[in-house]
Amino acid sequence: MEPLGAEEVKGIELEILDEFVRICSEQGIRYYLGYRTLLGAARHEGFIPWDDDIDVIMMRQDYERLVDGFDRWRSSERFSVAFYRDGRSVYPFAKIVDTTTLVKEDFARKDIRTGVWIDVFPFDRVDPEDLRASKRIARLSLMRSFIVADPSVGSSLLAKAAKRIVCPIAHRLDAVKYARLIDQGARDACDRDTGYVAALVDDGYPPRPVPDRVFASAVELSFEGRALSAPVGYEELLTLHYGDWRQVPPEDRRAVHVAEAYRLPR
Repeated sequence: MEPLGAEEVKGIELEILDEFVRICSEQGIRYYLGYRTLLGAARHEGFIPWDDDIDVIMMRQDYERLVDGFDRWRSSERFSVAFYRDGRSVYPFAKIVDTTTLVKEDFARKDIRTGVWIDVFPFDRVDPEDLRASKRIARLSLMRSFIVADPSVGSSLLAKAAKRIVCPIAHRLDAVKYARLIDQGARDACDRDTGYVAALVDDGYPPRPVPDRVFASAVELSFEGRALSAPVGYEELLTLHYGDWRQVPPEDRRAVHVAEAYRLPR
């Protein structure tokens, strides 16, 4: 296998993003840049300089249309959806992957691998006054994290010690089952329109409810020379997630995603 450098990984991610945006445009599916990708677009007009992540967010209805139809609409088998529903992922949200590549994440078990990806997160309705569903999802997410974790790696001595105790037991469990339960819990969390949505599959606890007005319409932001869709209330969303997001953090507070990426032999 041929190792891929950081700039090569970013280039592949942009190709995946271009395919994703093409499909959404042709099929009338609404998406938004999210998380650190939205932050990068708003503050840097591209990737955060020390980051190689691409995240997009979608309301649940659009998300389901995308994952159901992607393989019919894609331009090449090089691109595919990796999702727990077909057993090809251990995550409770979808990844659009490049099938000609392989990624090994430092904090994940070595038998859990996927291609270079972009993450696609669904937003579901949520009741800010009723957090019972979020608590259940948080418990499931904690167990899933132990199931997929590499016990030899940890962010602290305490984390390593916890993994060494829990992971040997957790590794006997089915990560796909837990991903399914998390996603089902997010879909069933609220059966009425409360005026708030949240990324329950990934938010942790407590969740971060976002007012519907943030997504009332879309605006375009520049990201690596592309005009891409962002929520009209993106500044409010970034403040909710990052606080003073316009301020570049010091080097010791810059979160870096650590992984090894390779191009597979043809």
